[in-house]
Amino acid sequence: MDWFSSKKESFEGHLENIEKSINYIVNRDRIYSDFREFYSENIDLVQQCQLEMDKLDKAITQLSRQIDQVNGLSNSKTPGYEDLKIVDFNLVSAKSYAKCKLIKKDTLNTFFPEVIDVKSESEFRWYSNQANKYLLLIDLGENIKELTQRTQDISQEKKDLEVKNIHSINALRKDLQKWLEKQTKENEDEIELLDLKIDNLQSIAIKLPIAKEKRLREMEEENLLLEQELNEDQKKKEIEIKKGCKGKYLYDWKHRRKSWDYAERPLLLDFGPHIFKVEPDGILIKMSIEDFIEWIKNH
Repeated sequence: MDWFSSKKESFEGHLENIEKSINYIVNRDRIYSDFREFYSENIDLVQQCQLEMDKLDKAITQLSRQIDQVNGLSNSKTPGYEDLKIVDFNLVSAKSYAKCKLIKKDTLNTFFPEVIDVKSESEFRWYSNQANKYLLLIDLGENIKELTQRTQDISQEKKDLEVKNIHSINALRKDLQKWLEKQTKENEDEIELLDLKIDNLQSIAIKLPIAKEKRLREMEEENLLLEQELNEDQKKKEIEIKKGCKGKYLYDWKHRRKSWDYAERPLLLDFGPHIFKVEPDGILIKMSIEDFIEWIKNH
């Protein structure tokens, strides 16, 4: 009973702290303890949402760093080109030549700095070999817009996932609450059943001595009856034995005549009022004169 009571209290505690329970379930690869038999498809949905949101957070962080790096570049001070960024040649691919402008460093501080358009990848590479003579400017406005747009798109995707995650967590909360309530009820039923069994056993323990005493009295009465029946049977058998042995006597000859061993007829001894018939094994059968006459007639 203590085990069921402990489990019931444990499940009630999980119900009171259901948010903590949800956090435990969705942040474990394997579920142990009280939740090992709990399953909901919403666990997988919440975990998947969290994984995807983590990936999106990393992507947003990376994009933010790129934007910060671009914004951290110095702007050109050359009139008409203030929106362009000053960069090193080794940071720009020749494929981006169309976005680039070059300023001859020796004209940089003059009234009319010499600005050069880059017309091809090969031309860009030619100038890059003379980087000490030219200042490279690049228009990164489109890049910033693209990075910002991607950041916004991913942020929106994350918001959609957050809404989906909230729905999944709410569904998981309902599943878990229902399961915990069921487990609590089952343990309550087990406790009630055990209480009934204990009451039953206590009732039996109270009644057992009375039943035992009653049974002992019954057994005593049965033994007395059995003893009486045995005594009666024994008396009957004694009477039957006596009847069967009536008139029969055991004897032991001191001087038996040898000729009797060759007798072909029954041996009879006449003692006046009674006749004794000699039987093998040292038995004499006593007969009255009347019984003897009747015996002669029949033999």
